[in-house]
Amino acid sequence: MNYKSIIQSSVSWISAKKIAWFISFFWISVPFLVLLPQIFEQNIVYNSATKPLALALYDVLFVVFFLGVIVLIQHALSAKNESVCEFSFRELARLVALVFFELFHIFFYGLHASFRMLQLLFLVASLLGLFFFSYYPSVVSFWLLYALLTGYFFFVIYNCLRLFFSTTLFCARSEGSFEKIISESWALTHTKFKSVVRAVILIGIVCFALYVFIVLALGAFTSLVLGFFFIDSVAMLIGFRVANAFAMGIVIIAYHFCVAEVYSQLYRHKESSTSIKRILAKRVLSAEKKTAKRSFANKKAKKKRRYFF
Repeated sequence: MNYKSIIQSSVSWISAKKIAWFISFFWISVPFLVLLPQIFEQNIVYNSATKPLALALYDVLFVVFFLGVIVLIQHALSAKNESVCEFSFRELARLVALVFFELFHIFFYGLHASFRMLQLLFLVASLLGLFFFSYYPSVVSFWLLYALLTGYFFFVIYNCLRLFFSTTLFCARSEGSFEKIISESWALTHTKFKSVVRAVILIGIVCFALYVFIVLALGAFTSLVLGFFFIDSVAMLIGFRVANAFAMGIVIIAYHFCVAEVYSQLYRHKESSTSIKRILAKRVLSAEKKTAKRSFANKKAKKKRRYFF
């Protein structure tokens, strides 16, 4: 897997032509999604009469943000020259249902037949261990519960990594049942599981580094600018909150472009492996046919010789 391309994908989306679209979907909606709950709790602007209207606005912004993420995934796929499906309200409802279907397979019913029963046993044992710890709290019951939960979440993390690209597959090709999409994601990470683990860790490191750098740099700059109008504490509070929301938008975009790059590499590897298998299968079949023809010709020649003598 080309890890250099994954790192480059985190900033390859930056373009003056696309900046307006990203601002409208992320750098306006994300700050409101971050700041509005705090405004509701502290009653800074909205009172009891205007809160329902504000909550409705928050829901609208959340839907816009969700639609922006879907369009972002498709844009990242098209930037990698991958196929993209046309979306409608029906496909949007199917995507939401797919997420719940994926969560069911992650937490309760894994696709790995050998691990499925073990995961269910760890889940039941963890619930029993939780009841045991709540009624008889002790060091032994705590570590027993810890061991059971660790074993259970080992399977959960494994299932998450194996089904990591189900949403991406749906945005690329929405046709087919949920079982088919889930199975394709499972098969996509079958031979490259270790590479997927390394790629996911790399994406997390890159996104975290981008987030910290933008928050520190932009927060310090914004605080200095606002320091001319407010006291230092207020300027730092507002500056770093704005920087936090701005950084979240950039990290969301960088994350999906990195995921699209990993998906593109895995899909190309799968297609090349399939084509190689087809070529080898054709060669084997042609060799078998030639061998069969030769054996048939030899048998026919032997019969002629017997008849001649």
